[in-house]
Amino acid sequence: MIVPLRSLKAIRNVRFSFPAIAEALPGEPSRSLFLVTRETEHRQARLHQRLVFDGGEDPATGSASGCVAAWMVRHGLARSGEQVLLEQGLEIHRPSRIYVRAERGGDRVLNVRVGGGVVEVKRGEYSL
Repeated sequence: MIVPLRSLKAIRNVRFSFPAIAEALPGEPSRSLFLVTRETEHRQARLHQRLVFDGGEDPATGSASGCVAAWMVRHGLARSGEQVLLEQGLEIHRPSRIYVRAERGGDRVLNVRVGGGVVEVKRGEYSL
């Protein structure tokens, strides 16, 4: 669920009650909220975003960023085909820069793209 907020201050001061969220969204498999604001820390970024879930916070959420790209194009926050920079992870000291692009075809949003660099933070091997 994309939740637009007015400011960086608002996005940083949100406090979650996951039991209340679960009650408000019964049967919903994911109870994470994707918070966005047009106020950013870095001048080049179009949106500041956070994905907070019961148990932590994601420093970079590509799948949700794709949804945000479609949302931005649909609501005129980005032009069709325009590459946009999104910032995430600043609150948990793991800053991420996510590049997104989406195209509009009539009343539909198409060709959503998400990209960015990555830093390996853990490596492992699993055996079953």
